[in-house]
Amino acid sequence: MVLSIMIARAVPVDDFGVFAITFSTWIIVVGSIRAGTAELFVFEHSAKSSAQFHKKMSDALSAGLVLSACGSLGLVVIALFIPYLTTAFLILAAGVPALYLQDANRYFLVAKKRQLSALGIDLLYVVLIIVIMTVITTSNELSTYLWEWVAISWIAAAVGTALVRPKIGLMGSRSWIGEQSKSVIYFFLDFIVANGVANSAVYFVAAWGSLADSAALRGSQVLLVPILLIMRGASVALGPELARFVSRGRKHRVVQIVGLLSLVQLIAVLMAWVLVAVIPVTTAEVILGDSASNTLSIFPFAALATLMLGLATVAMVGLKAAGDVRHSLKLKIATAPITLGLLVSGIFVSGAAGSSGAAGSQVGLAAGEGVRTGLQWVRLRLWKNT
Repeated sequence: MVLSIMIARAVPVDDFGVFAITFSTWIIVVGSIRAGTAELFVFEHSAKSSAQFHKKMSDALSAGLVLSACGSLGLVVIALFIPYLTTAFLILAAGVPALYLQDANRYFLVAKKRQLSALGIDLLYVVLIIVIMTVITTSNELSTYLWEWVAISWIAAAVGTALVRPKIGLMGSRSWIGEQSKSVIYFFLDFIVANGVANSAVYFVAAWGSLADSAALRGSQVLLVPILLIMRGASVALGPELARFVSRGRKHRVVQIVGLLSLVQLIAVLMAWVLVAVIPVTTAEVILGDSASNTLSIFPFAALATLMLGLATVAMVGLKAAGDVRHSLKLKIATAPITLGLLVSGIFVSGAAGSSGAAGSQVGLAAGEGVRTGLQWVRLRLWKNT
């Protein structure tokens, strides 16, 4: 949120649209690597003995760094073929390993019951962004802010890795990928199918609309940060606890917690709708600069999409804790083409009606995620009753 606000206030709208594409790419690349390493570790190895815990953690982190290097290489190749993204993607490529470490270390620290350490690193990350981008930076060039983001990520990654104290090595990476290959594939595909589709909206909107519309999508996400934090925090913090309930045979508790968190997200979205509805455009401009007006116009649709994505994510956390990764992944794969089709159709329909393609994309995304949420809840209740 802080990073986006700093950039939105400083750069032209189209440059903020480029940042939106870069940001979504970061989420997809780093998130997919984390899913097959740190997130998988949390669900399958949190209860290991001390020696096994540290070995598996080190193996997972080593595998993540190898995959991060591959991700950086892929970004370099893509950057060479899309001129208006070349600079941003090359800078992002330089930061992928650090961005992965900064993100994954949080999971490992939480699994080690060192939540305060994880929080401290995140606070350091945010403070450095605020200080460097407000006190030191005077440029309005997007590349300047991206380089600073990468540098700050390397600092936070170094501090977090020093606290985690892994034994990084190629053999550990090979061991993790070899021994956990099926689970790695499942968790990787699980993330890509859902988050890849959701974040693809910014690409389609940029291709068939404008960079300004992409900027509005990212601006809406900034205003929805509290809800996104609830969704992310639940995934990180509740994973190990739900897994422990499952191991004790307390299935009803898993369903209750998932249901309660879903209700909390619904209330949070309703509160966000009311709050944003009464915000004057001038106030929004203080936060999002020139992209504020366009952002406010599509916010209700983006909030609806975020709600449905959040409900689907929470239900998925319950299914993962239950060990039902295979069937839950099948649900995601089956509904992904539906969601993607509705998302793209929404862009064209709203465009033909003279409205923003960004708004239509979010309506389509919400409809597709609603289908997935319903099917996941059916599966979760069936699991509880067996």
